[in-house]
Amino acid sequence: LGHPDSAMLYYKHAEATAAPDDYFNLGYVKMRIATLYQDQYSQDTVAIIYKKQAIQCFEIIGDTNFLISCYGDLGGLCGVKYPDSTEYYLKHAIKLAQLINSTKQYTYKSRLAGFYFFQYEDYPRAKTLSMDVLRNGKAYSKDNQFYYYAALSYLRMGMIDSARFVLNSTPAPIDVVDSMNWHQVVAEIAKAEKNLISYSLHYTQSKDNQIYVMANSDDGSLKDAEAEYHRINNKQQVAQKSRDNQNLTIALLIAVLIISSLVGLSFYLKHIIRNNDEIQKHEIKVLDDTITGLKNRQHTLLQMQGSVSELLGYRIKALNELLDSIKFKDKAKEKSNGRTRSVIPLSSVIEGMSRIYQPLDVQLSDKFWDKLKRSLDGEYKGIITYIESNYPNLTEREIQLLCLSCANLSPQIIKMCMNYTNVKSVFNNKNIIVRNKMGLDMTFDEFVKYYLKNEFRPPDSIT
Repeated sequence: LGHPDSAMLYYKHAEATAAPDDYFNLGYVKMRIATLYQDQYSQDTVAIIYKKQAIQCFEIIGDTNFLISCYGDLGGLCGVKYPDSTEYYLKHAIKLAQLINSTKQYTYKSRLAGFYFFQYEDYPRAKTLSMDVLRNGKAYSKDNQFYYYAALSYLRMGMIDSARFVLNSTPAPIDVVDSMNWHQVVAEIAKAEKNLISYSLHYTQSKDNQIYVMANSDDGSLKDAEAEYHRINNKQQVAQKSRDNQNLTIALLIAVLIISSLVGLSFYLKHIIRNNDEIQKHEIKVLDDTITGLKNRQHTLLQMQGSVSELLGYRIKALNELLDSIKFKDKAKEKSNGRTRSVIPLSSVIEGMSRIYQPLDVQLSDKFWDKLKRSLDGEYKGIITYIESNYPNLTEREIQLLCLSCANLSPQIIKMCMNYTNVKSVFNNKNIIVRNKMGLDMTFDEFVKYYLKNEFRPPDSIT
């Protein structure tokens, strides 16, 4: 009664409260919901989904009459957008109708004839179906379309007399749309017969009827539909343009942040390197080359609208170049051969890598690991040298994992330096090393605590 939203609410409530095995009512409700989506909201895609669900319900209970209607309606919904599906569903509806001798077969034969005529231009099949309706089912068809399909099919096949015969058998038009189609067929036959006066007269009348239909359609003006289409299309274009601008802005911000962090790190490391006279010239040259390379990349990076992975790759490369240039400051002392030498842990430098947001390959040099071992030995009473001497079955990669753990780095940083896939691998591998390969019934942190207190004893004596 002109309240589709209220109708939809009632149908949705019926669908939600129906018993799961009440297939008849579920199928009927879904069929009606599909009709609402099609007729009131023009949402054919959703309507197709509900029609298919209705078919499943009716197939379970074997209700052929409703199956015929659903398959026929699906054929109309698919239309020219899914021609193969349209042909399949209409044929299936006709087949089911013929099985029970239902007069609905003529309605769907008329639809299929129109589909063959306009979509495939298969005039013989369109003519055959239309003539079948004309001979056997004209009393059951809801409109006169099949007359026009038959007449036009004969005309396209060059059989003008047959087309004129069908036209003469056509009932008088019953409405403006019917009149429009009738005048169109008469005009085409007159044109084929080279009766230009009749052609001009009926063609003009057909166009006048067409204009009237467009301006007074009960389903809404076609002009309004076209305006609505353009409005939605323009809205989508504006939204897409806005999304593109946002993506571009985000990409540029990421590029600027990464470049800024790299440049800042470069200046920080350059300040550290200047404190050492022995390698000052070499390290300044490395930093200047790195900064020059970053400036050269800046223009290219700003043009990469979202190539974040490549930007992070440059960041890793720059970090590897700069790590080889690090000079340790005095932070701890160790005695060796009667003199002292300066050592410092690299944890503060490695912690800077925590700003890398995704796992990428990090290749740390042998020089880095040597410096880290020397630093840990200086801070932790030679613990790495002790481990290497007393547990020769440990691999170099396992010792590296223990070094990073001993340096009190976060599991996320250790995962990145060791190229593990997840943080859990850090804990699992560390426990395997300590318990299985070192034979200790304790965690690695407990081992370090006992070692620093000079309380480390053979594993069997520690509970």
